[in-house]
Amino acid sequence: MGEATATEAEPLLDKSLDIVDDKKPPTYARSGSVLVYGEIRHDADNDDGPVAATTQIDANYAWIAAFGMLGTCLRLGLGAGAGDSPWTLGLLGPLWANALGCFFYGVFARTWLSVNTPAIYAGLTTGFCGCLTTFSAWAIATAEHACRGHVVRTVLTIVVPFFVGQGMLELGIFAGDMLERRGVIPSALRPGDVDVDEEIEKGEIDVDLPLYDALKLPLGTGLLVCFLVTAIVLVCVGPGWVVVPAAAAALTPLGAWLRYGLGRLNMGGRLPWGTLAANALGTVLDATFILLMVATAGSDPFLQALVDGFCAGLSTASTFTSEFRMLNADEPLRHRAYVYAALTFLIGQVLSVPLIAARPYV
Repeated sequence: MGEATATEAEPLLDKSLDIVDDKKPPTYARSGSVLVYGEIRHDADNDDGPVAATTQIDANYAWIAAFGMLGTCLRLGLGAGAGDSPWTLGLLGPLWANALGCFFYGVFARTWLSVNTPAIYAGLTTGFCGCLTTFSAWAIATAEHACRGHVVRTVLTIVVPFFVGQGMLELGIFAGDMLERRGVIPSALRPGDVDVDEEIEKGEIDVDLPLYDALKLPLGTGLLVCFLVTAIVLVCVGPGWVVVPAAAAALTPLGAWLRYGLGRLNMGGRLPWGTLAANALGTVLDATFILLMVATAGSDPFLQALVDGFCAGLSTASTFTSEFRMLNADEPLRHRAYVYAALTFLIGQVLSVPLIAARPYV
């Protein structure tokens, strides 16, 4: 792999938040975990490197789309639309899908993966976890409770999923560390190492993977094509109950790609503006499509597919949760974590409540 650039696999927090001293982004003692500020990851090289920057970015997009479709299928398979079922505590449908996505994010947020296989890392975190979780449905459920005048339930719908997500993220980080120590997944640290950043600087974990470099783009593209073809066939000839989930899966890459592109706004900002924009846009589009569904009496399954696929893929709870956790872990930046969370929820409600209130019923 070539010499790293500023947008490669190095942590972005110090540059994004204007830290000019030698302070490193928060890492965890004797842990191979890394939570990177922003979603742009590529091992783009100099001219001597084995992989061109454009090839790496293309591979990222392919793996994000393919794994994102799997995340959407799992979310829908968990019955994320059943918002009033007892196991969701009457708060929001994707409560446990969001929790599971945050757990997997903690497991997959491995420094070794982000440095050596960034396309797979992006696919697992931005793709699978980002599409398994959804912020737009979270904001819509909160707005619906608010429009019904359920004050307590409205507050609980914000607070409970937030802390459940934080707890599951921590559990995922712990599980990932245990898997590393048992050799199940490659580790960024050797016994006795404390700071993973030191290992990155020394180049100890940056290894050459020629098979990965050769196959990451064709394999990721092949998986994406297979998944898309399967989804389209199911939409055309599958039984009625599978049409909407298959269409949602097919639309997921569009939302995930847009979110990944907006992630560039995270770079150079004092807050994760890209993720904030993705969640805001996903929420307002989600509320708009739901309003149209009500107007058409739910006769257009394409609108439901847009809600479950495109909007849910565009918005994300796992990245929001991880970015809050990372900012909150660094004392000088802690206030930004709470500003970020407050802005995310406030904008979500400002955008969704008027649209939800405009429905004939809520």
